[in-house]
Amino acid sequence: MLQNEFADYGELVSAWFAEDATCLTWSDLPDFDAVARAFGTDPDSAEAMNVEDAQIEQYNADFPGVLPVLVAGTVGRWTLVVEPNGCEGARPEVLRALAAKGRAVSILLNGPNIDLLSYATAGAPAIVHDLGAESGEELTVLPVTDAASIMAAAGDGDRLARQAAALVLIERITGERLTEEWLLDADHVRLLVSSPLADDIIPDQQRS
Repeated sequence: MLQNEFADYGELVSAWFAEDATCLTWSDLPDFDAVARAFGTDPDSAEAMNVEDAQIEQYNADFPGVLPVLVAGTVGRWTLVVEPNGCEGARPEVLRALAAKGRAVSILLNGPNIDLLSYATAGAPAIVHDLGAESGEELTVLPVTDAASIMAAAGDGDRLARQAAALVLIERITGERLTEEWLLDADHVRLLVSSPLADDIIPDQQRS
């Protein structure tokens, strides 16, 4: 069963996220507008768009002065935000805001040359795991009993398999599967990242 999940997510990552940096972030914050604001966007400026069209727009407009874009939509009781060539969802400031009343989890793929899995719960510093590093204590804190073994099953030499394994972990956390159908859904909204949250004065890892 696990190998099938690896294969499914491996195909998804290869088809959608292999060439450019992408950050995907799930939050169970019930207020969609609050999620949008945590990413530095204005929810009133939303336009309908799917992830494929947002990728085309963003990757073809990679020059100074162009605001980053994201696509947001719901999956179950979670809000999922996809940032083509973006990384707001990997920032502890954003994760803490998204998890203010619950949980948030993100994966930063290929950005740049690093893959990060991050998890936050209300009132606690974000947990960050470098998918290219050995599984450490941070994985034991995830609400997935076999998190370390899932990552270990991906092996050390296959980056795509480790990315797929991280998406398996996220599915275990959220209870929702990321699918191509979701990525192609034209009912999601496109937003511009115009006012990102300020960096913490005190780094997240130094908070008690």
